[in-house]
Amino acid sequence: MEKRTSISSAQREVINPSGSSNVKQEELAPINEGAMAGSENPPSTRAVSSIQDLKESPRVWYKLHVLMYDLRSFQANTVSRDRIETVIDPSYIGSPYFTDTEAAMVKGLQVSGSKGSSTLEEVIEETLKERLQRRMKKRVESEDFRVCVAHDVAPILERVLGVKEKDLMRDK
Repeated sequence: MEKRTSISSAQREVINPSGSSNVKQEELAPINEGAMAGSENPPSTRAVSSIQDLKESPRVWYKLHVLMYDLRSFQANTVSRDRIETVIDPSYIGSPYFTDTEAAMVKGLQVSGSKGSSTLEEVIEETLKERLQRRMKKRVESEDFRVCVAHDVAPILERVLGVKEKDLMRDK
């Protein structure tokens, strides 16, 4: 029998990216501090080598969806923007979305690609480097070489994890 995880409506409001109010830093804590406590197979006790392994950790899989939704909707959604603006990790896989243990697990996910097997962190880093190099060639006059999370990081995660943008928007 599958164990269901429940969260309170207050926790759901903080975690749910469809909210409309500004989120204070202390309100971000439920994502990492037991918002989905009681889920089976806590990430700290499991090695992750496939996407299926991530899916079997409902807490982490849910957090990945929240992150992808926020990456896509940060301009239109203040709650998403507030969370995204607190991320300091260049791959965006870190606090406030993930604990250090969860972030290491997600970043270490083995991904098969045209260049062989790499970790998710390596795929994100390499893809962003390639995009930055293309931008440098195209935008010399404007000198705007910034990476856009909605256009650069979100599609990488969606492609690797097999999640469609329209499903994220529907399930918000």
